[in-house]
Amino acid sequence: MKQYCSTRIWNRRRRRLGAVCSMVMIGTLLLSGCQENPESSIVVNKDMDNLIEQAGNTEQGITNVAEVAKDYDSYQVSLKDDSLHVSVNVDAKVDIPEVDSLSVLRVEQQKITQELADKMIQVLMGEGPLYDGSAQHTRTRKEIESDIKRAQDAMKEADDDYRNEYQYEIDRYQEEYENSPEDIIWEEFQSDGKLHSIDELNQKYPSHTYYSWQKELETDELLYVVTHGDEGGQKLLYIMNNAARGNVIRYAKKSEKELDGDNFLGISTVALGETNLEAKEHLGNHAYPYSTWRAEDGIPENLDQQIGIDTKTPIAEDVSSAPTTISLEEACTIAEDFLEKVGITDFGYYTGGKYKEVSSFQRGSLTYNTYYILQYMRTVDNAMVTFDRVSKHEEGWAGDSYVKKDWPIECMEFRINDDGIVAFNYNAPLAIKETVVDQTAVKSFDSVKDTFEKMVLIKYATTDEQMDDKTIDIDRVVLGYARVSEADSYDTGLLVPVWDFKGTIKRNYVGRAEEYGSVLTINAIDGSVMDRELGY
Repeated sequence: MKQYCSTRIWNRRRRRLGAVCSMVMIGTLLLSGCQENPESSIVVNKDMDNLIEQAGNTEQGITNVAEVAKDYDSYQVSLKDDSLHVSVNVDAKVDIPEVDSLSVLRVEQQKITQELADKMIQVLMGEGPLYDGSAQHTRTRKEIESDIKRAQDAMKEADDDYRNEYQYEIDRYQEEYENSPEDIIWEEFQSDGKLHSIDELNQKYPSHTYYSWQKELETDELLYVVTHGDEGGQKLLYIMNNAARGNVIRYAKKSEKELDGDNFLGISTVALGETNLEAKEHLGNHAYPYSTWRAEDGIPENLDQQIGIDTKTPIAEDVSSAPTTISLEEACTIAEDFLEKVGITDFGYYTGGKYKEVSSFQRGSLTYNTYYILQYMRTVDNAMVTFDRVSKHEEGWAGDSYVKKDWPIECMEFRINDDGIVAFNYNAPLAIKETVVDQTAVKSFDSVKDTFEKMVLIKYATTDEQMDDKTIDIDRVVLGYARVSEADSYDTGLLVPVWDFKGTIKRNYVGRAEEYGSVLTINAIDGSVMDRELGY
């Protein structure tokens, strides 16, 4: 795996040196394909049984991957339709995996086991005692006193119309104060390091709203543990099994300097789309989220406004737990040694680099960390699942119940400095249940590019003449895997070969790129256009 990492790093550097396109984009919404596709067989043919049948029909497709794009090291074309207000410029490297053949695999959401949780604790948390993470959500009287004073000061200056509201707030804080401890008694929160149902955790900590909130999120099982007094810093491990939101593993550690007196180590506690590092690589500081930027770029302009805080205080300092003097290859080695220790296999380096990232903006100033952020994606015989930050999403009424579900893409993300792994995220683990088709017949790039040239203009068409024109630039076409959904099942699907056309889009009045990602994804078996939010 280490050799694979180094090879991909070199290949990506070589592609960057040879790139000639200017990257432009307008945002995540357009990349998710918000407009409806036309009713044609290219789009609506989503029958999974038929798809599997086509995958096994070697007379209608190519099984030797080396032959699918043998005449296309690169692909250039210019497309324009003034009536649709779209122009497309393609100057792309065609990236084919070094495998003999591709497969179709049946997958489902992987429940995180206690065995894996135990390994995470052993490798990441050390041998000291663990405490239930809800301790971090216990407010002491000192913290509440500051809230009471803030509300009292505001009430003194408030108009009569608002004084009652501030008094209500003061009364609420006062009630909380009477029921809160002087200090957190950590011994009362000692954890056994086991996954527990949310009902069990609610019963164990009835005075805390944290686990009742998790129940509202439809969380099934949770392990939420922290260390305390670990050389003045803190470590946190959060493992959630949640069929409606996606199962996740989150880990982070912060030094005393980073915490700066806080008893709370913040961490994302739901499965979300990971950082679009490809966008950062191509677009620099213009890529969302603005709170993360390439180390060589410098602090983004108006950072405080971009991340939605009201302060003009500049970033004060780098509060990283350690410097980042190691190389990218050495960071990959640390990540891959970790994966070997916890027994996670079949993942390869996707992209990464040295970044700076906002650490805190809670005290009227911004602090940041410096480290490598690395993304790892699942590989199937050296062919990789292609990254896209759009999740499969379902929302609406089902009878009397309102249903909201997300199934994010499976992705790993490391943050690494000279001190090792300082954060690790694993989104939506997959379990491969079976190989449905071993040597899949796929369409040639010749036929796929014809579909792309027809559909990309239609997908991003604007018929309203008052809307601004769009310009699309494609710099990479990659053959890899993507997950598609099976009929009548939300949390099962197939990994199938796809062609991903990656690039940027801009509305011409914006004048700069703001996102980078999959502009169009085409199923390599049946040639249908895939909507990643719908999951097929």
